[in-house]
Amino acid sequence: MKKIMALLLAVIMLLGMLPTAFAAGSEYLDQSGNPVEGLMEAIEGKRHWLENTDPMPVVKTEGEGEVTLSNGAISRTFAIPEKGGTGFYTKSYANTYIGKELVNGSNTPEVILSLYNKPYEEVYNRKKIIDNTPGYYFIGGENAAENTFAFDSYEIRSITADDVQFQWKKNAHSYSDPAAEDWPPKGMHAEFNFVAPSSFPADYQGLQVKVIYEMYDNCAVMKKRVEIVNTKDTMVMIGGLAPEGLSANGNDNMKELMLIQSDFTTETTSSNHPKEKCLCQKEPDGVRRGSSAPA
Repeated sequence: MKKIMALLLAVIMLLGMLPTAFAAGSEYLDQSGNPVEGLMEAIEGKRHWLENTDPMPVVKTEGEGEVTLSNGAISRTFAIPEKGGTGFYTKSYANTYIGKELVNGSNTPEVILSLYNKPYEEVYNRKKIIDNTPGYYFIGGENAAENTFAFDSYEIRSITADDVQFQWKKNAHSYSDPAAEDWPPKGMHAEFNFVAPSSFPADYQGLQVKVIYEMYDNCAVMKKRVEIVNTKDTMVMIGGLAPEGLSANGNDNMKELMLIQSDFTTETTSSNHPKEKCLCQKEPDGVRRGSSAPA
């Protein structure tokens, strides 16, 4: 029977249509108080996307070796390799409402995993500090193929009740969210499936990874979740996870126009004990981050 090793974990991205501050007679400002180049011209004559009454349904567009999800506010294009290939990555992530690209289209891993084929008591020493270097494995990117999961298949469909991670219903109070009349939310659910190639160590041969994205109608939000399943009886320990990798490399729009929230973060503290420092001293920063940052 398949064993779910981890359900790791939602990353919700809100692409802000307007920066956080506006000074009369000046440019729109980012969170650091710096002008966002070209934004005033981009939004001229437009209402804020929250005030927009035109329908913005999610649309799927498939092309040669790529697929795009878009809804009039945001758009994300994925490079799709042949079955068994490793070149899966985000080619474009754009704020289409104001016409700004947020990434530079480089082949950056979508997910990074650090794995151990040892039990917990062998990985951590008596001081609860990792005493072994993990193996690093990737979904997509330009890393060595022997360390990258192989693309298997994908499916894109409408969101159903089985897809939601929690239940919600509108209450009778007047302050209940008027925008959330329907549950589950309307939009599209995209699942990309990956398997361990024969080049992986024998203990990891049973690993399967599902990378799930959801884009919603009429909303500048995209959700991402990573599921890892072990189909064999071998012991595998997940030491770290970077569930979102996006490369800016000189494109400041990501920093100025994207907000990222995650329930998987151990960069400076333990996720279970926020006041304790993370003891994963041998984990590189780029692997321990639960939320994405420019690469």
